[in-house]
Amino acid sequence: MDKKSVENPNILEPIFNKFKNFVVPKLPPFITTYNLTLISLLWSALILFAGFKAKNNIKWLYLIIIAVILHIITDLLDGAVGRYRNTGAIHWGYFMDHTMDIILFDSVFISLFYCLPSYRFPIFFISILISQMFFSSFLSIDSNGLDISSCNPLFCIGPGDALIILDILLFYIIQSKGKPNIYIFYIIILLLIFINIKKIYNKQSLMYQKDIKHN
Repeated sequence: MDKKSVENPNILEPIFNKFKNFVVPKLPPFITTYNLTLISLLWSALILFAGFKAKNNIKWLYLIIIAVILHIITDLLDGAVGRYRNTGAIHWGYFMDHTMDIILFDSVFISLFYCLPSYRFPIFFISILISQMFFSSFLSIDSNGLDISSCNPLFCIGPGDALIILDILLFYIIQSKGKPNIYIFYIIILLLIFINIKKIYNKQSLMYQKDIKHN
């Protein structure tokens, strides 16, 4: 997607940075960047379990909301701990960090696909579009620091912001007793289609210009 800047950060990045600056120096040595990253597998497992239970009781989605928040916290801290302690693992960390993001997103949509059978088509379509956003981003990463944020002239939306939005959607689904307005899903689909088209067009234009300069 687009490269962030100091002037154009992710929406919640200033809050996240204050949290990291406060917490990281206080963490005990046994909490490392590696286990902070890999513990997201536990959060994903909790999400799948909650999705299975939510088919009979939609309030189990609260456990998914909690697991997503726990992932946001550990996801924020893993790289920050590595930088603070100078433990390296830059390439491993970048790869595994975003791999955990993808696994978590997949777990949420698998859970929703299972517990909301009447909404399976839009849920599946949304998961495909989000996967496309990740694929497009990874294919365009280069030495200039391109990341997976989605930017516009006013702000950028990173994985952490997207997860907060996802939690809000989950809360709405719970409040609607598992019967949300289906048009909400179609609005999300239209927005994701627009974002994907815009990002793919912008990235291919950038890559084309780089090719022209090298010829």
